[in-house]
Amino acid sequence: TLFPYTTLFRSGLDANAYYWKRLGEVAEQAWFNGKQFNSDTWHFYAKKYLMPEEITTKDGEVRSKWEETPNGELEVISTTRLEKGCFAIYTNIVEAFGASLGVQFSANPKDGR
Repeated sequence: TLFPYTTLFRSGLDANAYYWKRLGEVAEQAWFNGKQFNSDTWHFYAKKYLMPEEITTKDGEVRSKWEETPNGELEVISTTRLEKGCFAIYTNIVEAFGASLGVQFSANPKDGR
């Protein structure tokens, strides 16, 4: 069963809204190293530590998730640049991580908890 939520996207919930709904549920329920964190913090953590090292962009390029900034530092690519299937895989990974922290995700992410 790959991407059980793809039907949700076709029925009006876009992938980005779904992802942020799930991050919100992680922020509400998860404790990590004795602390809770907001959705934005979880987003940055997930990009850096959970996103696969090799990603596919919307234009079909298969590449590293890392890109160089003007000052020579490396940052993780924006999730908005990920191809739909790649973003779905990444979202699955975030959900699995959340579940490993005890997060109980809503059955229908279109609804509140």
